[in-house]
Amino acid sequence: MMMKVYKFDLQVKPGLYEIGLPVNSVVLSVKCVRGAIVLYALVDPNCMTMAPFYYEAVWTGHDNHVKSSDTFLGTACLHSGDLIVHYFKSDLTRFQTYAE
Repeated sequence: MMMKVYKFDLQVKPGLYEIGLPVNSVVLSVKCVRGAIVLYALVDPNCMTMAPFYYEAVWTGHDNHVKSSDTFLGTACLHSGDLIVHYFKSDLTRFQTYAE
């Protein structure tokens, strides 16, 4: 199976979010690309089955729902470094509790 690196757009506003990633994707990093924040993942381009991926966007110094056991995905800078957004992998339970 040939894997490829794909990018997926992420939200900037603080909060819990869900995106679909192909099953068995491997998250690589989070970066700012041309003013947008994206998640890079290694994916099977032939996989048509999507799995939910939950993440939290956190602004520096703002309240959040991150736990010490959460996986850090990366930090991205916008507006010449005036806005710094940190990304953490979340879970379904927290997503259902706080995203409503």
